[in-house]
Amino acid sequence: YNCRLVTKVGYRKKMEKESTRLQSFPELSPNPVMETDGNGALTSMNPAARNQFPGIDSNPDHPILKQLKKLARDPFNIKKLTIREVKLDDRVYELHVSYIPEIDRIRVYINDITIRKEVDEALYNHRNHLQVLVDERTVELETINQQLQEEIRERVKFEESLKASEANYKLLFSLGSDAKFVHPILNGRPGTFIDVNKNACTSLGFDREELLNLGPIEIARHQDPEGVKRNVKNLLQAGTSVFEAIHTRKDGSEFPVEVSAQLFYRDNTPMVVSIARDI
Repeated sequence: YNCRLVTKVGYRKKMEKESTRLQSFPELSPNPVMETDGNGALTSMNPAARNQFPGIDSNPDHPILKQLKKLARDPFNIKKLTIREVKLDDRVYELHVSYIPEIDRIRVYINDITIRKEVDEALYNHRNHLQVLVDERTVELETINQQLQEEIRERVKFEESLKASEANYKLLFSLGSDAKFVHPILNGRPGTFIDVNKNACTSLGFDREELLNLGPIEIARHQDPEGVKRNVKNLLQAGTSVFEAIHTRKDGSEFPVEVSAQLFYRDNTPMVVSIARDI
C-alpha cells in the first residue's frame, strides 16, 4: 500500500511539474499570447502581450479584442484553428486563434508580420511591374510582327511584280530585228555589256559570252574619246540620246548603225539600254 501511495504521489508531482512547464510556455514566449473566455472577454495574457499592447486589458474596443469577440460569436469558426490579420497603426499582426473546449477558452498567438507584408507588397509590385513590361513588350513585338508580315507581303508582291517585269523585259528585248545592248556608265565611261539580245550577237558575229566581255567602245572603235564623253554627258542630262556610229564585227568588217540610247538606274547606278539599227 505504501509503495502504491509513493507511486501516486510521485506521479502527481511529475504531472504538476509538466503542467507547470506547459503553463510557462506562454509566459516565456517572446510573442504575445492571450486568452479570452467563450464570449471574447480577455482573461489572461503573457508579458510580451502586455508590453506590445499596453492598456489592452482595460480597452474592450481594442481591434484585437473586437476580432476575438467577432470570432466568439461564430460557433462554427471558433471550433477550428483560425488565422486573422489585424492592422494597428503602421503595424500588421497575424492572429492564430484556437478554441480550447476543456476550459472554454479562446487562445490567440500573435505575430508581428509587418516586415513580411512589406516584402510581400514589394514582390507583388515588382511582379506587377514586370507584367506591365512583359505586356508592353508583347504589344511591341506583336506590332513589329504585324509590320514584318506586311513587309513580307509587300516583298512578295514586289518580287512577283519584278518577275513579271523581267519576263516582259526579256520578251521585249528579244523582239524585233535590231541589236540591243545593256551596259552601265562607270566613272563617266560606258562599261562592259551586262545583257545583249540574239540579234546583237548575229550582227556582230560574236557568241553571247564573248560579247558580254566587251563594251560599246570595243564594238565602235572609230569613236573618238571626246565624242564618247560628249554622248555620255548628253545621255546623263537628257535621259535619251540618238547618234550614229560604226560597228566592227568579229571578223573585222564594219557597218554603220543608228544608236538610240535610253538611260535608267539600277541600285543608283546609271544604266543604258541601246538599240542599234543597221543603216
